[in-house]
Amino acid sequence: MKTIWKYQLPHFVNLKSIPIGSEILTAQVQNGVIVLWALVDTNEIDSQRLFHVIGTGWKFPKIDCCMQLRYIATVQRDTEAAHIFEESLE
Repeated sequence: MKTIWKYQLPHFVNLKSIPIGSEILTAQVQNGVIVLWALVDTNEIDSQRLFHVIGTGWKFPKIDCCMQLRYIATVQRDTEAAHIFEESLE
């Protein structure tokens, strides 16, 4: 069965267990916390997915030759903006 699940991203680096094949829909701020929504198939097993929260003006994480980041969204909280990326673990 497909449904939409919500995941909080409270840290700069967030490892989340999300069902295989889930589609990341968006990220926004909800009640002061950065939240990610995904369309998931609840019949699938979980896999580990890694998300980075990078503020405007922050040093970008060191990217080695194998690291691939995919942009998800930009969110605003108070006077700061944060940019959400997913790191490929494959």
